[in-house]
Amino acid sequence: MDISIRRKRSWLLFAAVVALLVLAAVAVKEFVTHGDVSRNAPMLLHDSRRKRASTSISLKLLNTFGDSKQGYIAEASDIAVDEEGRVYIADRLLHHIIVYDRMGKFITAFGRRGKGPGEFENPTWIAYRNGRIAVGNFPSPRVQIFDKNFKYLTSFYAPSSIAGLRLGPDGAPWITTAGPDRNRIVTKYDPEGKPVLTMGPQGIPSTNNFLSGQWYMIFWIDISHEGLVALASAVRNDVQLYTAQGQLIRRFSVPGLPREVNWEKLEGTDWDIPSGGMFFRICFDRAGKIFLLSESGQLGNRALYVMEPDGSFVTRLLLPEPTRVLYVDANNDLYLTANKGTLVRKYKIIYE
Repeated sequence: MDISIRRKRSWLLFAAVVALLVLAAVAVKEFVTHGDVSRNAPMLLHDSRRKRASTSISLKLLNTFGDSKQGYIAEASDIAVDEEGRVYIADRLLHHIIVYDRMGKFITAFGRRGKGPGEFENPTWIAYRNGRIAVGNFPSPRVQIFDKNFKYLTSFYAPSSIAGLRLGPDGAPWITTAGPDRNRIVTKYDPEGKPVLTMGPQGIPSTNNFLSGQWYMIFWIDISHEGLVALASAVRNDVQLYTAQGQLIRRFSVPGLPREVNWEKLEGTDWDIPSGGMFFRICFDRAGKIFLLSESGQLGNRALYVMEPDGSFVTRLLLPEPTRVLYVDANNDLYLTANKGTLVRKYKIIYE
């Protein structure tokens, strides 16, 4: 089948499932914060307007992956990098994982389309920690674990479609999945796939830390090298930081962005749906700074916001090209997709 047709069908499938998730509980439209149910109420979050000493960031292009016949990328959906600098790219159109060395030389690809061990259907998420590779499909809730030699180890199923997947410093998978009323549930699993901690409207520690609206459309997740958990909403200016035990540390917004995306009536219904997105990815750099890719406004997936974990604003960077994937490795190198996902570019992050 022609790759362009595959790409179109893949995105149609992705859009359809996301639309179903959004419309699953359209009655909950209000932005609720600390018990205030007014959609126009201010967000009672950490004040992020204060800046630290002025910091600017520039990027230096190091390598491009996927620009040769070997290691061809149809559509990169996620990226991971191991301690040797090997780069793993999940290609959801070709249904396999592509592996490069740190210089961009193709090493191998593993997996094929299917439902068996070591086979994938739209591999959308990939994560690496401590010699273990985790791969999640979409919309299937299956997660597969491999060793660093790409040998299949085990698999398990999340309770619903996976919205985000990362591994903690101990190799434990953390997964965001769909919950009730447009909320998301965050679950930590042990290395064998057994749930050990659930965060969300019906989980723990929500009985202690729950703030109304806290889990609304929380798609994006990353885990720092110290084990801190960062979450971001797909439709609200809402960033949250937790301990590895699931205790809320801080919740803040990014200055310069609206409180939430615009909502529009779905034609022929009384349902409100988002007209765009707020954040599309979140990740930590090696120093613990939080990088947020925003698709809000006119920049179209080119606006990269950098925040300190205390919620203070560092800087905003206009990326060279639109991207839908964001990853920072242990050497503080930044990986972005380009050319509609058919290329991955590696940049050195330079703080000035």
